[in-house]
Amino acid sequence: MKGGLLSPLDTLPEPATDLAAQLAAVADPASAKRAMFLAQGSPQPAGLPPGVTASTRPEGTLLTADPERALAYRRGDLTDEGMARLLGYPESKRAVLEAGGTPVVVQGVARNGGVVHAGLASPAGLADAVQAARAAAPGGRVAIATPQAAVLGRLRGLLGEINQRRRS
Repeated sequence: MKGGLLSPLDTLPEPATDLAAQLAAVADPASAKRAMFLAQGSPQPAGLPPGVTASTRPEGTLLTADPERALAYRRGDLTDEGMARLLGYPESKRAVLEAGGTPVVVQGVARNGGVVHAGLASPAGLADAVQAARAAAPGGRVAIATPQAAVLGRLRGLLGEINQRRRS
């Protein structure tokens, strides 16, 4: 199900460094990150850590070690709210936009700089979003950005990887 602006399924592919950081967090028992979503066009990991499975649908792939999340994804809980639950976001995009105010993107960033967690947050949900990001990236840091800056950062990462492949 494609849901337009509010759908987490209409996301840009992510840089490989961010995907590697996310996969490491999904496999790390110290991290609260239980699942990650690979948007269409994202590079697929060469291998999965023990216990992590891939559930693929036309919309993309969910990687998780949690059988309940994998089942919910395969069954089609692909609403904005459903994907927020699967990915550990305290608020869905729809809830953030309906809350009013100026939304921000709260990122949990691993020690190596990879973005482990990036969730949209309303002003009222900011504290919960910071807690979720911190729990997803233990030992890392939390960063807050405008939605535009977060998208620009992702695009810069992708462009850097494309340019690096061209030089190789």
